[in-house]
Amino acid sequence: MAWIPNVNPSELIESAWGNTIRDHVVNTFASATERAAAVPTPTPGMVSYLADTGKVEVYTARTTPSSWRPPWSSAWGLVQDVAVPDLANVGGVVFVPGATVTATTVVGRNYRLEFAANLAKDGIAGATTVRFQRGASPGVPGIFSQSPGWINRLAYADVYPGGVDPVQTTAECNAGLVSLSWVRLRAFDVGPN
Repeated sequence: MAWIPNVNPSELIESAWGNTIRDHVVNTFASATERAAAVPTPTPGMVSYLADTGKVEVYTARTTPSSWRPPWSSAWGLVQDVAVPDLANVGGVVFVPGATVTATTVVGRNYRLEFAANLAKDGIAGATTVRFQRGASPGVPGIFSQSPGWINRLAYADVYPGGVDPVQTTAECNAGLVSLSWVRLRAFDVGPN
């Protein structure tokens, strides 16, 4: 933005000058609904404060489509929290149905994925491997050894960069069968990479 000359006392403020200033200050709105009504076509770089949530948001063209987001350099927090249906008696490698990150992730940002579940093992001792996978590239596994007949709580987390391909969760039982219950998948935006 070019430097704007000072306004002299008793001088009228031209609309072009006033509009430029308005677009470069923090505007306060009661809610996102009020902001959308007041500013139907925001300019990238506009900043707003929402009184109902206490959030500062910047209108950015770095997302598709352009949108209001917290400042780029901060963590944006929880973007997905989903309960996943139970999975009974699986063996080998399987994708956990419903445990896919479906939230829109932004290129240039990192996401912490958290998978938690109760595991119940059949009568054969073995290990269960849980991992996140994007496309054909499996991620680092979280391996949980289990004794037959015991229910164990597992929690597995990893960080992935934002991108186009969704991240899926796989479970692998190396011997016998395993059941998953009380399954939850959460994704957090943890900031730029």
